[in-house]
Order: sequence, then structure tokens, then C-alpha cells
Amino acid sequence: MPIAVFADEQGEVLVDEAVNARIIEAFEAEGADAWFAEGAKDRFLGKDHDHAKWVQVMDILDVWFDSGCTHTFTLEDRPDLKWPADVYLEGSDQHRGWFHSSLLESCATRGRAPYNAVVTHGFTMDEKGEKQSKSKGNVVAPQDVMKESGADILRLWVATTDYWEDQRLGKAIIQTNIDSYRKLRNTIRWMLGTLAHDKGEDIAFNDMPELERLMLHRLSELDQLVREGYDASISSASPVP
Repeated sequence: MPIAVFADEQGEVLVDEAVNARIIEAFEAEGADAWFAEGAKDRFLGKDHDHAKWVQVMDILDVWFDSGCTHTFTLEDRPDLKWPADVYLEGSDQHRGWFHSSLLESCATRGRAPYNAVVTHGFTMDEKGEKQSKSKGNVVAPQDVMKESGADILRLWVATTDYWEDQRLGKAIIQTNIDSYRKLRNTIRWMLGTLAHDKGEDIAFNDMPELERLMLHRLSELDQLVREGYDASISSASPVP
């Protein structure tokens, strides 16, 4: 991404809305490469300025600037989105990448971060904990897992994975999830079978057998525990002022 400005020998930058308008129009139609095209200097300066005085700056912005300013032409320009974003979601390497560049660019131009929170996920490795690579032949594609074992197996693996940490995936791990899925499905089938006689009639809590009341009580405690866990995981996402 070029720094699309003209400057004189003293480093004074040319400020001219007409010149800027021509640059913007060219970028929208042809992309940023228009700045490096032959005759670009004459095209953008036009007849209003001494071409010998002004130097076309050929320096470029840091590569992370492109990703750091994406919020300006997505969140702000699209009517179906809002600025700032509720969450930025990416891998742990983006703490020094996209998360960081977005924070710097937005704070400089908007006075605050373009997101309310960031959620960092780990990376998917092979069964040995090594990075998946086509050259190594250890890539486990989600499409292949769904084709061979079904989407529910992949969903179960995702649901039982701590996404904050690096996770492993391979044939043995998939087989473990297949076994767990079968046990879970057979258990639910058995439970539904034991309810075949149920007519759906409401029974007062005090009229239930003691064991039934205990199970409902434990279920209520478990429900509260799970909800508190979800709330804690959401609140632990890094808040950004």
C-alpha cells in the first residue's frame, strides 16, 4: 500500500483536495497499483502544480497497515455491521499482528479500539502436536472428517475442545469421538425408551418420588454451574477500553 502523497525537498506535504480526489478515483477504479503506473505523477498533479517542485513519494506503508484499517471499509461502510465490533476473533499470533495493528490505527484515527473485546484461539495440530502441513502430509481436512464420519463427530470434537489452547486432531482422536458419540446416542435412546409410557401429564414436585426430586435438584444445580461457566468464559475475553 503506497503512501500516496507528494512532498517537496523540505519534506512539506502537498495538501490539495483536487489532487486527493484524483488519487482516490484512480484507486477505486484500478487499485493501489495506480500510484506506481507510468505517468501517475503527471496524472495526479494535473496542471495546477509545478511538477518539478513536487516529488512523488514511493515509500509504502507497513504490511500490517492493510489489515489494521479493515474496520474502516467494513464496519463503517456496511449498513449490516456496526462500529466498533463486539469481538475480534483470531489466533494467538495476532496479538502482535491484526489485533495490534488495528488497535494502533484506530486509536490514532478514532481515539479508541475498533473492537470491544478480543477472543484468542489456539491452532489445530496433528496427533503428535506438530503443525499441519501439506508437505508433511499430516493435514486433517474438516471436509474429509465429515465425509468419512459425519458432521456430528466433527461438532462433538469441537464442543469438547478447549479452543484457547492448541488442539490436536487425527484418526485416533476422531475414533475416540466416534466411540463417545455412540455411547451418548445409545444412552439418549435408552432414556427416551424408558419414557415411552409417559403421557406428558404434569406432576407436582412434592408428589414425585424422592429419587426423582433429587435428580431434578441435581439437574438444576448442573444447569446453574454450566451457565456460570459460559458467563465466565465470555467475561474473560480481553476487554478493550
